[in-house]
Amino acid sequence: MYVIVYDFGTSAVKTCLFEISSTIRLICHANATYGLYILENGGAEQDTEEWWEAIAKTTKALFNQTDIKPSEIAGISFCTQMQGVVLVDRHGNALRRPMSYLDTRAVNEFKQGLGKGLIKVSGCNVFKLLRNLYINKTASMSVKDPVYKYKWVERNSLTCQTGSNTMPANCTRGLHFFTYDDAMDIADEAYAFNNKEGGIYLFWKDDAKAYAAASAFTTGQLALAGIGGLAVGILGATAVMMLRKKRQDEKAPTAA
Repeated sequence: MYVIVYDFGTSAVKTCLFEISSTIRLICHANATYGLYILENGGAEQDTEEWWEAIAKTTKALFNQTDIKPSEIAGISFCTQMQGVVLVDRHGNALRRPMSYLDTRAVNEFKQGLGKGLIKVSGCNVFKLLRNLYINKTASMSVKDPVYKYKWVERNSLTCQTGSNTMPANCTRGLHFFTYDDAMDIADEAYAFNNKEGGIYLFWKDDAKAYAAASAFTTGQLALAGIGGLAVGILGATAVMMLRKKRQDEKAPTAA
């Protein structure tokens, strides 16, 4: 059985052909580079077309080095970068260049998220951090995390409008937010397209759906904030009462 493995690094893809039987044997390999575009505002982007060209080039190189045919390949596997974001339409076409894990533009988005607050742990609001850990079992504690890249795009490249009469002719149905290892559909009832200036436009089919989506998101945040705040308040009050009781017990006279 033969498999091809693609290792996508920051600046190049390493492509290997393996034979798998009772052992794993490397038959041949090939490398191809692609660009990493560093911007003055902390941005770090790559190009999906360059990724695809690197895949095609290295795959062809493997078959040029061996007599194995493409039909004999049983499977392929990808090892990719983390914390990157790719925005595509329904047809899988990139709406803008992918944001690399090195991208640090979302500083303000991080501050407005976990980074805002008086009491902090590792730069994160301790109450928001505890709530995230309790609900999600994890937390986005770095400006490089995809959630802040989503918010950066929303605030800097995403324009929302409503009403079918405003939709341009070149819209494509739906917008997907892709990280390199996950996907989240945020606008199934919207249309998205990429203009020449690099902005991404969302055109909701009607005001009601746009309002419902925005309200659901906002209400969910407020509900979590209320529940989290109440829980933290109860825990804090309990801790204060226990501390006071302990001090009172220490001051109480002991029996002779």
